Formats: sequence, C-alpha cells, structure tokens
Amino acid sequence: MIKPSSRISSYKRITHRYREEDDLPWLRIPGIDRLDLPRPIVLINGAFDLLHAGHMRIIFEARRKAETLVCALDGDEKILGEKGEGRPIFSFVERATALQYMPIDYLVEVGSADEFRRLIKLLQPDLRVQGYDYANKPGRFPHIPRVFVRDQGIRTSEIIKRCQEAYDNKV
Repeated sequence: MIKPSSRISSYKRITHRYREEDDLPWLRIPGIDRLDLPRPIVLINGAFDLLHAGHMRIIFEARRKAETLVCALDGDEKILGEKGEGRPIFSFVERATALQYMPIDYLVEVGSADEFRRLIKLLQPDLRVQGYDYANKPGRFPHIPRVFVRDQGIRTSEIIKRCQEAYDNKV
C-alpha cells in the first residue's frame, strides 16, 4: 500500500463537512492563523483535475523551492463556473485525496477569487509556482514573485478530449 510522504505529516484533510461551516474551510484548520510556518512559503493553485505529468512538474518544482508548500485547490463550484459543464471530472474530495500523496504541507479549498485573496493575505507567500501557460498573463499579486514551470503543453482538457476520442473509436 502506498503511504503519504512523511513530508506531509502536517497535511490537513479537508472534507465536505467544512463546506457547511460559515467560514472558509482553511480557517477551520486549528491554529492556521497562528502558525509560524517555516519560510519560504511557496503557493501553488488550481483545479488539479485528472492529475497528470504537468501537474507533477509544478508540484515537485514548488517543493524544491519551499520549506512550506501550500496548495490552494479550487472547489467544485469554482471549476464548474470557469470550465463549464462536465468539469471537474473528480470531486474536490477525490482530488484532495490524490494530492495527499504529493509532497504538499497544507491543502486549502478555494471557492472564489475573494477566498484566494484572503489566503494570500493570511499566508503572505514568498513565491508562487505556476504552469508556463501563465507566463504571459499578468500576475494578480505583483508583490509575489512567480516561477513558471514548463509542462510541455499538457492540458487536462486535451486529455479529456483524447479519452473521449479513444472511447468513441472503440464503440
């Protein structure tokens, strides 16, 4: 049986019960607002739906640069609003469970741009690591340096398309 990395011993599993709370899920992690997190704090964010090699490159490059690695994982509703019907393929809990085996210290559910801004304000990360497709887009937080990781053009939407075509060809 595969065990999570010892590096994520502080990983907090977020489940649906947090969504019923009035506050943001990550504020329910006991003491996160008082944690003296080791620096540098590196932040990655996204849907991480259909976890693939491009995601792995981002995660492991971020881990190399971080003493504390935080993943802001988009909530199901946020992904549906941004990517449309049929997405995400995997629910938040399924995506969080897959990420539990990655070398991530904290996983935070983010449901909106406002929640993401609150997370940035709380954490004050030293660096953001993103896929190379964001290199030509202006950063929403110019005070936080960004590093871009080449992901060789791997996109979840393309993987879904290839799977659908392979399925259609067999039927």
